[in-house]
Amino acid sequence: MLVDAGDVISSGGATTFLTLVIYLTERYGSHDRAVLAAKVMLVDGERRIQLPYIAFGPSRDHADQLIHKVQSFMEDHLAAGVSVDGLAAHASVSTRTLNRRFKTATGQTPRGYLQGIRIEAAKRLLETTTDPVDHLRAQVGYGDPTAFRRAFTQATGLGPRQYRQKYGPRGHDPLLQ
Repeated sequence: MLVDAGDVISSGGATTFLTLVIYLTERYGSHDRAVLAAKVMLVDGERRIQLPYIAFGPSRDHADQLIHKVQSFMEDHLAAGVSVDGLAAHASVSTRTLNRRFKTATGQTPRGYLQGIRIEAAKRLLETTTDPVDHLRAQVGYGDPTAFRRAFTQATGLGPRQYRQKYGPRGHDPLLQ
């Protein structure tokens, strides 16, 4: 979110200038002043990475109909625990052919694409439901809780529970009436 090259410090994104102000306050003032500035400006002074804000965009701007078919199958069968070998069998091609054509069409491997759509689906569920994380994990096709937590954290910079706390549904607040 911030790039500090010594004499030049810059920020990207629409509101990251606020993060830059907090950073500069801490760098040239003190940590206490930076915390106070963050509180006064109602800014999350701990925003250090952009991962939680990045949305996975399925790459569909290609002409390979076979890969479109495979992508649709992946998206429709997330909870089924789809494997690359299973996708190749479904598409009636070898795993090697599927990997090559998928990479050519989308720039990603089938496994990477599948992980991306699974994590994006998990993010949406964490943002919109209060279902237990283990239930959501199974809905998006992860059987192993540790593998899910690791992949989710790598993709977003936050664990699933932390992500829900930050972006999930809020309880009824009588002060907002």
